[in-house]
Amino acid sequence: MMRYFSFLMYIHFVFLCSFLCCISVHGRSPFRTPEPHLPVLLTNWSNETKKYELASSYLQEGPLFHLYDPVHFKQHLLPTTNIAFRYDPEQSVNGTELANLIETLLVEIKNKKQKKFKHFKVIKKRDFNFKKQTGFLVLKFRNYPFVLKLFITSPEQFLKPFDYGFESCCFFIMGGGVNRYLSGFTRIKNLERLKEYIAKNEDWRPKIDFPRKWFWIPRNNRSFTITGFNIGTIGTTHQIELPSAYALVCDEINIGHTFSLTCKENRDTALELSNFLQQQIDPHINNFVIDKINKKIVLIDTEHFPTMVGLEQPTNCTNYLTWYLDLSWKMFQDSFCRTKRTRREFQTRARNSMNFFSTAYYS
Repeated sequence: MMRYFSFLMYIHFVFLCSFLCCISVHGRSPFRTPEPHLPVLLTNWSNETKKYELASSYLQEGPLFHLYDPVHFKQHLLPTTNIAFRYDPEQSVNGTELANLIETLLVEIKNKKQKKFKHFKVIKKRDFNFKKQTGFLVLKFRNYPFVLKLFITSPEQFLKPFDYGFESCCFFIMGGGVNRYLSGFTRIKNLERLKEYIAKNEDWRPKIDFPRKWFWIPRNNRSFTITGFNIGTIGTTHQIELPSAYALVCDEINIGHTFSLTCKENRDTALELSNFLQQQIDPHINNFVIDKINKKIVLIDTEHFPTMVGLEQPTNCTNYLTWYLDLSWKMFQDSFCRTKRTRREFQTRARNSMNFFSTAYYS
């Protein structure tokens, strides 16, 4: 199944590259009147005047200006008190100790040649650029049962979604300018909502579990400002200040096994649960694992999936092939099949209109 999906995405990618090459060869006239209402983003370090600019018809207000909630963020910061271990509540570690270890990690990352760290083991580095020191990095604490998901960006790199691979490009186009850095802010809000959904259902409640999650922010963190023009209500300028680095500290899960596409029972369970949750989680099969200790299904990735791919309404997946094809088709439509009128409708919305999730994010 995965090989087939990879083949489909490869064909899509080849077609996309070919199409873009055609555009570059037969480009529009340089004398063509510029689009007067094209969305524009400006970014700068909050204490500096130098600005970086990105103009794109894909930019939308919701994903750019309403995912970061500073009040919610502060309410869910890593505690400075003792944190009990998931599987052994009698043992604990002080939150300040974990914070100090992360501070040490940031110092190590500044050494551009260093990719191995004293207190952490790298789990995923595909979306991180060590040379530019930006991106998304997943690590495990060596001495404590916790996982760290680290997000770092800068005003310049925030406006370069195409520097982080094909997947990042797809998210940018489909999600209205969203990226891994922004979607990280959805993980705890979405976790809370998912837990509410599960708690109300007698069938799923005894079967599903989640890791605990906390935000973390460096002590001397820099912030940057993004300003949006022609995004959302016409004539309105949007502005927000964001931390250049932050992280999520999560429980490490003792995984018995990860769901597999080769197992029909795993596929059926994952899709049934995803449909029950209205696709508010990524149905990707690797996001479902079995806890080796309590035998429950654990949802390890609580990123808000509709935000990432720009879903407007809940969908119902019957099988993974259909799901992959639908995503590929949506990417194709968003890339090549939007009329000027459709683009302007998306650009001028006061909110990114995921109605089935609007009360959680865009109130």
